[in-house]
Amino acid sequence: MRVEELVGRHIGAEREAQHMTQEELGRRLGPLLGRAWSRQAVSAAEKGSRQFTAAELVAIAYALGTNVGRLLTPPVASDDISLPGASISPSDMRSAAMEYSRTENTAAAMAETIGRIVDQLATILETGSATAQTAELLWHQLHSLPVLEPVTPEQMAAWQAETERRAETRDRTMRVHLQPIAAAIVTSPHGVLIGRRNDRTPPWTFIAGEVEPGERADDAAIRETKEEAGLEIVVGERIGERVHPATGRTMIYLAAEPREGTSIFVGDRAELAEVRWASLAEAEQLMPDMFGPVHEYLIRELEEGGDDGEGA
Repeated sequence: MRVEELVGRHIGAEREAQHMTQEELGRRLGPLLGRAWSRQAVSAAEKGSRQFTAAELVAIAYALGTNVGRLLTPPVASDDISLPGASISPSDMRSAAMEYSRTENTAAAMAETIGRIVDQLATILETGSATAQTAELLWHQLHSLPVLEPVTPEQMAAWQAETERRAETRDRTMRVHLQPIAAAIVTSPHGVLIGRRNDRTPPWTFIAGEVEPGERADDAAIRETKEEAGLEIVVGERIGERVHPATGRTMIYLAAEPREGTSIFVGDRAELAEVRWASLAEAEQLMPDMFGPVHEYLIRELEEGGDDGEGA
């Protein structure tokens, strides 16, 4: 289990317990995060297919009437994870969190705490176990997270600003050490080429891969598409570039088309479970957080080009 899956399970359970629709939860997040989440975005969160910032965890907890600690609390004992020594009950956890919420805490301090807890959880969930000492420390930190009622717009604005500041710092650091990712936006009369990832992070993606030192982004896109989908392509314009909000990696999006033929197959089964041609509507549904310039490019290419949406 990953942290995203753990949080997603809690979100779905809390929402359903309150007989709240995904659309309603998305609307409740609007005033807190500056924009509402779509039903697809909430669904993706509940499936564990997206990462969360500290500000998003705060907003989701408040919208559900719970606390961040609850969203991050792993099962005490299950097939997924064992936490020996984690003996504090949910009622004790809530009491401790309520007591902490009465003390003064800053956005910076709480963002730091949540970031540290998420890092610890990621390690524990990956290994499936924890020492008693680590478990008790984790639970202590979870219980120190505040109950978020009431929360003011000013508090949420402070959280959002601090989270964005930390993300920018992290992104600058990562860009120094990490090579960019080249994503091939390959279109044909059948649609746009996409792949279903085995690790579901995210579930569906364009064919992409890291640019090797000394390699051009165009060449990386050509190499990855050949290796992962068995398709030779010709690279055209650079659609856009951004730092991915979930991974912090620099993404370079490149327009491309098949060199000859449109036959495809999974070339890297360790990474991809499926490759296919998708219509614009299918791509929008499978990748609801698609980069804006890429979406605009696909509208021009597929709608104006008369995409027939045929799979292959």
